[in-house]
Amino acid sequence: MLGHLRIGRQSHWPTKEHSSTLVIRGHLHIIQLNAAAKCEQSDAELRKLQGIFKARAKTDRNNYLSRIADEVEEDLHYNNMRSAFRAI
Repeated sequence: MLGHLRIGRQSHWPTKEHSSTLVIRGHLHIIQLNAAAKCEQSDAELRKLQGIFKARAKTDRNNYLSRIADEVEEDLHYNNMRSAFRAI
């Protein structure tokens, strides 16, 4: 049966936990500070916070993408194409 368990009407595929959220608690605090700086019309503070947010978001995005690539590479060793198609 195509490599999955079938119990009653439900099929149970082995699944992996995926965390696709890129906004982390630390980022939420920076977003709130950014909103406060917008209300105060503080351009220097706004630019500083936007730079901090972009730098953190870039590293988090790179970590997320490398984690997906590692998972796909590991699954391809076992001829499991599911995570590769999910990543695309």
